[in-house]
Amino acid sequence: MRSVIVAAALVAAMLLAGCAGGQDPRSQLSNAPDIGITHGVWDAYTKDYLGEHTPLAFAVSENGEVYFYYYCEAIRCINLNSNEAITRAISGCQNRGQGQCVLFAAERSPPRKHHFIDDFSQRLKSP
Repeated sequence: MRSVIVAAALVAAMLLAGCAGGQDPRSQLSNAPDIGITHGVWDAYTKDYLGEHTPLAFAVSENGEVYFYYYCEAIRCINLNSNEAITRAISGCQNRGQGQCVLFAAERSPPRKHHFIDDFSQRLKSP
């Protein structure tokens, strides 16, 4: 029994050390380079993602056209893990087949710096 407790403590210490040594993806958002997104992605972020009770992570493709977000459905989330939510959002975005995806926003923190890539094309389409 004692060896199980020691082993569990060792695993917990290794996990904490790994988390402390790595950078939190949320802290990188403010320093991340500007990314181009469509107005459709922005609308999904502002209306859908932020409209959720507990938004966790919003990812966007590097071409700015595809997104995926992850949120908690319950009012009170048990065992909430933001890094897992970030991983799921990025993975879900990449599964949509538009290349690499990056974290755009985490929880309700300010989103990554961005600009709109469909402004010019919208003006060309309008009569």
